[in-house]
Amino acid sequence: MSFWSTQRIIATPSVVTNFDKEKVKEAAYTLTVGGEAFITSNPETKLEKVQELDITEGFCYIPPGQFAYLITDEEVNIPHDCLAFISMKFTTKAAGLVNVSGFHVDPGYKGKLIFAVYNAGGRDIPIRKGMGIFLIWFSDLDQADDKPKKEAKGYTTIPPMILENSQKRAFKTLCQLN
Repeated sequence: MSFWSTQRIIATPSVVTNFDKEKVKEAAYTLTVGGEAFITSNPETKLEKVQELDITEGFCYIPPGQFAYLITDEEVNIPHDCLAFISMKFTTKAAGLVNVSGFHVDPGYKGKLIFAVYNAGGRDIPIRKGMGIFLIWFSDLDQADDKPKKEAKGYTTIPPMILENSQKRAFKTLCQLN
């Protein structure tokens, strides 16, 4: 297994929609925040709600101690002979935003990526559409995977199923606090 170089990523633009070679450096592609975010309620309000935020214009803020889902603007198309790894840029992590979702993308996955994040810092973290805060690296498998991701398509928006699970967790947390 070997990771793709900057040159290989640039030579394979089909792995990211709206590919921009300027977003490739240090053997990684920078993915940007899409126009949709879901953030658990502000600490001063009840926790049983998850807010949908339209961030196509302006900023939204993830308060300290709160959890959010962020979706990428770009879609990825992972070849069957490849596995991808995802993370967030250090400057974002240094502000306190921690990726708590998975750290890889399956062979055969096609769609936007959803990042589950937690603000472990002490101040609000501003998020806006187009921020380049996510990184993706690509790695060859020794052969094409014979059991790749089989869904016809991946995510295009953050699905209600994920939000319902967050609401249940938030309510459970609220019940435990009483």
